[in-house]
Amino acid sequence: MHMMVLNALLLMASLTGCCLFARIKTGIQKEFIPLTVFSVLSLLLYAGGLTGQLLPAAFLLYAGGLFLFFYCLFQIRKGRFSLGKPGMFEICFLSIAAFFLFLSLLLKLQHYDNFSHWAVIVKYMLTADQFPSAGDTLIAFKDYPPGISVFLYFICRFLGNDQGIMLVGQNLLLLSGFLAIFGIVREKRRFLVYTFLAMGCAMLSYLNLTIRINNLLVDFHLPIFALAAIAAADSHRNNLKKTAWILVPVLGFLTIMKNTGIFFAAFPILYLIFLQIRQRRLGKSMGYLILILLFSVLPYLLWSHHVDTDLEGIDRKFSAESETEEYAPADPSLHQEITADFVKAAADLSNRAAIVFFLCHLLVLPLVLWCLLVKKRRLKLLACLLSLDLVVFLYYAGILYLYLYRMPAGEAVVLAGFERYACSILVFFAGGLVLAGAKDIEDSFFVKQVQGDTMRAFSSPDSKHRYQKAVLVTSILLFSFLYSEITGLAEIRRQYAGTIAGQAEALVGDHWTDSREESPESYLVIAPDTDDIVSSYELSYVMKYFLYSSKVKTILPAPAEELAGQLADYGTVIFFHEPDVSADHRLAAAVSQKKIWDSKELHEFLQSG
Repeated sequence: MHMMVLNALLLMASLTGCCLFARIKTGIQKEFIPLTVFSVLSLLLYAGGLTGQLLPAAFLLYAGGLFLFFYCLFQIRKGRFSLGKPGMFEICFLSIAAFFLFLSLLLKLQHYDNFSHWAVIVKYMLTADQFPSAGDTLIAFKDYPPGISVFLYFICRFLGNDQGIMLVGQNLLLLSGFLAIFGIVREKRRFLVYTFLAMGCAMLSYLNLTIRINNLLVDFHLPIFALAAIAAADSHRNNLKKTAWILVPVLGFLTIMKNTGIFFAAFPILYLIFLQIRQRRLGKSMGYLILILLFSVLPYLLWSHHVDTDLEGIDRKFSAESETEEYAPADPSLHQEITADFVKAAADLSNRAAIVFFLCHLLVLPLVLWCLLVKKRRLKLLACLLSLDLVVFLYYAGILYLYLYRMPAGEAVVLAGFERYACSILVFFAGGLVLAGAKDIEDSFFVKQVQGDTMRAFSSPDSKHRYQKAVLVTSILLFSFLYSEITGLAEIRRQYAGTIAGQAEALVGDHWTDSREESPESYLVIAPDTDDIVSSYELSYVMKYFLYSSKVKTILPAPAEELAGQLADYGTVIFFHEPDVSADHRLAAAVSQKKIWDSKELHEFLQSG
């Protein structure tokens, strides 16, 4: 315990040193520092992984961060740099962040995709200290970009191999993205802007129920990072050098989080171009814009090159040229059915994404019309809403193309992952409206850029009272959303023992190897196909993760005679069910003794019975 606390303090010092140094040398707004630094660290680790130097890169960055920490402390002590006093926003944000990070330590992974790729890739890298190679049989989807995984590798390498530590690393990234979103605020003394933004960010958790923060799923990071990059582009729109310091690493990191990351990375760049056109500075800014674009897509291009060369010959899940039956795209005869189901799902108001899309229009359009007709004031919300409608349409068209021509047929016909994909873009949609609403609130103040104790910060006492009521309402909604998220996560943790992952961990534990290779053991797992856990390969992926072995086969219950003939091919047999005594008393007797058997011992037991 003492060692873990020491490791945590040293890692915090290393990350803090990098953040302080970036603050001193770049001068970018403090809200963007953690996100920028974490993105830079991840890209450097990514470069180390591509060159086969992942472990040396991690230790070099860790040691470098500690050196920078003491260097910056020296600069502060000499009076060459000042941190300043934390304000109300900083105190509130850090308190909430600390609570969620502590809660993350207590959570466990549950979602299917953790065990099919995201978590198992992190576990592999922590064991092998390298990226998956073409010959690794444990990793099913080797062509998935390892963006967030390399940051989680860095955190776990110095804190320990644990699911809670993985979630701390993931949520540290997520919180840095939320902090950067607040960088769009210009009216630093107007607490309403902060409570409104915080309420909006907390509200996004409603969309995140399929991408909960207790799972290593990147679909929530994509829109949050894109929104943070838009906030950075807006905040530093008059200084493209500072904008480049932020956008290049953040967008570069965004492109290697997931294959769809390149789509989300396009939004901040388009917004930056729009700002330059509006300010009539496009010609002068063209050089910076080209550099930002080129360096932002470079990590994505490097990963594509890595997949084409170092991973040549692997089966790619989302490939139109897949030669394997498992990954083959849908037959053209199924396209009409898939399209009809897709349109129905997109418009179904029982889906969370469709509900939010409808509610946003229901709230925004009347507000915009009222301000335009009554207050004679045009809000940014209207242009933002129309732009985001186009974004959602294009995104849905891209996802439909994915189902029709790229996704394996078995997943395409059931629209696998649709709700998660839809919620991801709707997080960006709703978050974009929140950003535009915050800017409209700032523009509505009677006195701009309030500093100090300004005597006349409002046009009238009534406007001040309305301001105070708005702060109260947004604060109540903020803490309501936060409370809902906390209680939801607590309930998920309480139910963990009954999940497939919880049962598997209780049965076999969580195996890690001291060598650089996966476990050579072979396992036969016997389980009924309840909720399709066998036919969907979910149990197979879960057991492979916890056993850390690719030699895992899951089968349905079979009579003792039939089972005895298969035991010679496996070293260990695991019963994931309770056999029916009336159906097969010998298997029932074996399970009553223990659920994990050496295959030879089980064979002898069945023969003797």
